[in-house]
This record gives sequence, structure tokens and C-alpha cells, in this order.
Amino acid sequence: MPVVPAGAGGMSGPSTFDKWKMGAMMGGTVGLIIGFIFGATNIIRYGAGSNGVMRSLGQYMAGSAATFGFFMSIGTVIRTDTSSEAMKYFEGAQRRAMLSHSSPVRSHPKEHLNSAPPRSMPRPPTCPYQLRLGYLFAPRKTPRTSHRPPDDTTKPFARRAVRFFSGNAPLRTLHRPTTRPQLPFLYQTLHRRHNARLLTTGVMANIRYQLKLGLYWAVIGWTIIGGCFVFYYVLREDWLDKVHPAPKEWSFMTKHNWRSGKHLELVDGPQSGHMQWTNIGENYRAIAMRLERGDDNGLVHQQDWDSTIPGLDPDIMHQPTPSILSHEGWQTHIGWDITAKSEHWRRGYYETMMGLAQAAEMRADYFTRMSDKMVLPRHCIRSEDNPDPTPIPGKATPDMSECVSTIEPANVHYIRILSTKGFSRKQRLDAGVAYARWLDHGGNASLAEALYRWSLNIAADGIAAEIDSNDDGHPFVDVKTGVLQSNAPFTTPNLLKTTTSLASHLAHHGNISSALAIYLSILRARRAAPDAPPTEQYPHRTPNYGLESVNSWAKFIMDLPTRGIFPDVRRSGDEPFEKRQGDKCDEAELMAYVGEILFAKGGKKKQGLGWTREATELAQRGATDGRLAREAKQTCEECLLTLLENWRSMARSLAVEKSAADRKRVEKGMLSWIWQIGGPDRWVTDGEWVEEEDLIGARLEDLEGQMMKTRLQKSVRFNQNSWATAG
Repeated sequence: MPVVPAGAGGMSGPSTFDKWKMGAMMGGTVGLIIGFIFGATNIIRYGAGSNGVMRSLGQYMAGSAATFGFFMSIGTVIRTDTSSEAMKYFEGAQRRAMLSHSSPVRSHPKEHLNSAPPRSMPRPPTCPYQLRLGYLFAPRKTPRTSHRPPDDTTKPFARRAVRFFSGNAPLRTLHRPTTRPQLPFLYQTLHRRHNARLLTTGVMANIRYQLKLGLYWAVIGWTIIGGCFVFYYVLREDWLDKVHPAPKEWSFMTKHNWRSGKHLELVDGPQSGHMQWTNIGENYRAIAMRLERGDDNGLVHQQDWDSTIPGLDPDIMHQPTPSILSHEGWQTHIGWDITAKSEHWRRGYYETMMGLAQAAEMRADYFTRMSDKMVLPRHCIRSEDNPDPTPIPGKATPDMSECVSTIEPANVHYIRILSTKGFSRKQRLDAGVAYARWLDHGGNASLAEALYRWSLNIAADGIAAEIDSNDDGHPFVDVKTGVLQSNAPFTTPNLLKTTTSLASHLAHHGNISSALAIYLSILRARRAAPDAPPTEQYPHRTPNYGLESVNSWAKFIMDLPTRGIFPDVRRSGDEPFEKRQGDKCDEAELMAYVGEILFAKGGKKKQGLGWTREATELAQRGATDGRLAREAKQTCEECLLTLLENWRSMARSLAVEKSAADRKRVEKGMLSWIWQIGGPDRWVTDGEWVEEEDLIGARLEDLEGQMMKTRLQKSVRFNQNSWATAG
């Protein structure tokens, strides 16, 4: 019988590549799950961006899976590495049964094929890691029925002369150990044969059990993860509903867009320092489309509008609005008749349209590339007016032909608001003033002034309606000049707002005398107004759900069963004006305007400086009032910062003038002969204005440091509460 060659095949442990592959699979699976969790959270908080939801989520999952898989594969190879000595014992345990030459037993080569192995023979280990159990190192016992003499050796793999039972022994392994010298010329080469069954019934049963077990725990794990996401979403929506309540007539998706848009505009943007006007506009546009076309009905199409509104050209009113990307425009520029709707519905629709118009103002010079929906500013797009655009990192520079407007022009939304029937007088007045400011910023001064005066007429009509008079409010204001009458019994908030806006417009375009007269009349009316009752001096505080303290958390948890209530309107703007503590900053702003006009244009610099000083002290009192709301205090701080800068600029200008006058006096006076000694700079002192400038600079640095500290605290609170502020 020829000698069987060694190494003809057999069972062996997992290779290094198998270990690396197993670690990569485990790490990749864990990385996919973690990437899905963190990616979904970031997409909910910050949006998907220009890549879309699926691509952004895939990037998160792929990056996390690659990172975890790489480190897990290396760690698995290192952790499961086995020493060479242990592998030698493992290979020795896998050899087939052998019979010593000293045994007198001569069995038939095929006699043992159907017999079981001896009871004393230990079961070979199935894995090299079982070597740690140490059972292979125990001495081998001789069976009772053995005819062989007892083996005095205690080593399980002692080298001795052996021979094989046969070439097809059932315990034969794929790797034959070398027990004696193998001479190639003494035997014939045999091909590798796999006689062992790799997938036995037990192995298949174990695989099925492992698959069922893995599926069982996978279902449990994903159920827990899904439940956590649902719980987080419900908790977040309930929190947003209390912070930004929506009208109860609206559908769930309409309320969801309302809460998301309001939170981005009022909380996320100011606290993070980055206003996401594109996302804000998309939320408000979805609300407007759903209210007008989808979930709610009862609106009436109008064929006519108020012809007294300036800027509503009949040639464009019946034309459809421009379409943007995949959104269709409105059929006409004419608004709806919403008088049949409730007051809450109308006010929510008005705030939606005003928010959409404001987002259109902020994104007027932004365009969306049609290929990947990427929003880009005008200076990054190649066009005839911009042949050398700003490069985009990692992206190709697009042409203007590849892009469309991100949102409709702002005048489209303002025209639809002004032509809508059903809004209150204050709402139409505010929309007219906002539209006029946008036109003024765009360079259309004549139409802007016409809208300011139209808003002034509306405010005057409101006074006439309040007192049941037919004189159109002329005893209270001169509609031609905008000056408030000194003998008027009272004034209204709407009238103060429109006259202030008109005076700012006139001052901006050089009509200083008219603007100064209006400013002085407004100040006179404000100071002559009565004080509000003590209970109305400060605004009513709403429940604090800011999650910034233990009290706010406790309030939120206690109010979980309740729903947010859309607030009612407390003032129409046509009631008599009463002074409150929060109005100090408005008065300081008017005094600052008067001081600037007197200093720069009126030729009365010291009087202008005096007005600025007075306004600064008034704003200082408002900024240090601890009972004011946070927004009102922030407004007073910004006003105080502007006033201090104006004051320092005025003091510097006066110091330069005084220094020049002193220099001129020294050069032309009796001390001109000392020019050769030290020059006039030696005899010119800084004076009081330089000292005042230094004092103002110190106050300005303190205020800027305080405001920076407040912004940092807001940023920290925003990051701590980011679980709820996701939008």
C-alpha cells in the first residue's frame, strides 16, 4: 500500500482573513445602525440640505459603517490571534486514529469502518480556542478491553512509530501530520479530496437557530429604536405646539409646517446666528398652498380689489405669478376673500403670508441649481453681469441658465396681502409699511412714499371710526405733511407707526425739514400721552417652555396633557396710545434721529449731541430694567449700542474741530515765533471732547462685552436644548 502524503487536505481553524471579514461585518452592521440614528437626528434638526434626505442619510450611514468596520476588523484579528504552540496542539488533535507497531492486534482494514471510536478517546476540539480548557493535556487512559500493553508515556503526542488503519478512516482529517519521513518516489500522488461533510444536520439546525435568534433580537432592537423615535417626535411636537400654537381649524400637516417655520424664524435662527430663510420660506409656502388649495376650503375668488392701493397695476393683477422650480405659481396676483373664516384662521394666514414675503426679501438674490437643488447666491453663478463668479469648494460653478429663482419676488406676496379681503386695518397697515420699506430699499422711492401716505390715511380712518366721526381723522394728523396736531386729544399706535416710517423715509431722501417736524410732533404726542395702568405697564408673560431651568421643565411636564392655545388679539391699534415701560426704547430712537439731524444737517452740533446724550440715558434705563421681557431688553441694548457709537462719533468730530481751531489760533497768534522750537502741537491740548470720547469708549466696550456674554449664554442654552429645538 503506498504511503499517503502529508498535507492532502483537512479541517483547520479560521484564517486571518476570515477573522478580518467577521470583524468588518460586525463593525459595519453596528456602524450602519449608529449612522442611521445620528443621520436621521441631524436631518430632522438641520434639514437634508442640497443632497436630499436619502443621499444625506446614506452618507451618514456609509461613513459610520466604514469607520466602525475598519477598526472592528483590526481589533478582531488582534483579539483572536492564537499562538503557534496552541495551533500545533490543535492540529495534532485533528489527526486520524493510529495504531502502534507494538500492538499484536491485526484487524481487517475495513473492519472498523462501521464501529464507533473507543470510549477513552477524547473528542477532538472543534475550535482552537478550546485548547484553553486544557483537556488535551490530560494523560491518555487505556481502555479496559484493550489488548495492547499500557502506554507509559504521559504526553498525548509523543513521537513513536505508528501506522494508519486505512486510507479511508472516518477520523481522517484533511491535513495529515507528518509522523515519519515521506519519500515522494515511494508513493503515488493523490488528488485533494473532501471526504468530510461541511453542512451536516446539526450544523444546519444550528444555523437555523442562529438565524431565528438574530431575527428575534433584531426585531426587538428595531422596535425599541422605532419607539424611541416616535416618543421623541411626539414630545417635540407637543413642545413646539405650546411654544408656537397654531389655529385649531388647521390640519395636522399645516400645523407641523407652521411650528417648524415659526421655530426656525424666532428661535433657531436668532440663537444659532444662522437664519435658514430658504427652509422658512418653504414651510410658509407649504402652509399657504395647503390653506388655499388642499385641506381647507371656503375661500372665494375675487375679481376686483381696492383701487386706492398704490402699486396694484391692473395689467399684472390678473396674470399668474411666476413658478419656481417644481412649485406652481398662483393663478392671479389678486388675493382671496377670507371674510367667512374665523379670526384665528385669518390671523394665521396673514402671518404666514408676511413670513413668506420676508423670506422672499432675504432670498431675493439667491437661486437654486436645478440639477442638485443647491441654493447659491448670485455672486457664485456665472452670468453676463458676473463673468468671474466666486468659486464653490468642491462644486462646479453653474451658469445662470442652469438655475431658477429660489422664491417668488417679495412684491408678489405683498400685492396678494394688500388685495386680500378680510384682513384688519392694522394688518393691512403693517403690510403696506413693510411693502414700502422693501420698495424704498430697492430704489423705488416714489411708490414707497405713496404707500406710506396710503398707510397714513388708513390709520387716520381708524381714528375716525374709533370716535364715530366723519372728518377722516384730520384733527389728529395732517395727512399731507404727516405732522401730528398739537391740539389732538390723543393719538393711536397705528398713527405713531405710520408717521415714524414716513419721517424716516423723508430723512433718508434728503427732506430734512419735513422729517424733523414729524419727529418732533411724534415726541410731543408720546410725552403728552397718559401712562398705562400699573397692571399694564409690563407685557403679560406667557408660560416659559424654554427648557432652560428646572421650573420650565416642570411646567412643560405638568402641561403635557394640555394643548397649545392660539392667542387672541388684545389691541387693534386704533385705541388711544398709553405709555408703558417697554416704550422707552422707541422714544430714545426718535430722540436719536433728532440728534443726528441736528448734528449733521441742522448746523447745531452741540444741541444734537445733547439730544443723543438724553436718548442714551433713556435707553440705559430700559436696558437695565429687569422686569422687561427678554426681547424688549435685547432691543434696548441694541439701541443703546447704536446711541453710544453715535455719541462717540460726535465727540470725536468735535474734538477734531477744536484741535484744528486751536492749531490755527496758535499759528496766527502771538506765539507763532516759537514754531521753530516745538511747533503748534506742543501748545494744543486735547480738551474735554477727547476725555468724553475716552469715557464713551469705555462704556461701549463694557456693553459689547456684556452683549457678547449674553450671546454665548444663549448659544450654550441652544446647544443644551438641541433635542427639542430640532426643526
